[in-house]
Amino acid sequence: MPEPTPLVCMLSAAHPPADVRVVAKEGAALAEAGWRVLHLCPAPAGQDASAPLREGAAPGGAGTVPDSHAGVAIRTYRRGR
Repeated sequence: MPEPTPLVCMLSAAHPPADVRVVAKEGAALAEAGWRVLHLCPAPAGQDASAPLREGAAPGGAGTVPDSHAGVAIRTYRRGR
């Protein structure tokens, strides 16, 4: 049985879901190298944690969170009060 692909979890307390440096540069480089990558970050104001984005919606649009971008899975958590 083949070994599972390793997973990198990039945990952020400040970066937005589709942050260019975290997702499109660091995360994409890891994904290209064969890693599974997850960016766990705060949900945008007014949005539920990990609310699904409709199919075909553009990443980074106002108040939207993509399910993935540049090979990086994106999940959000609710900000503290």
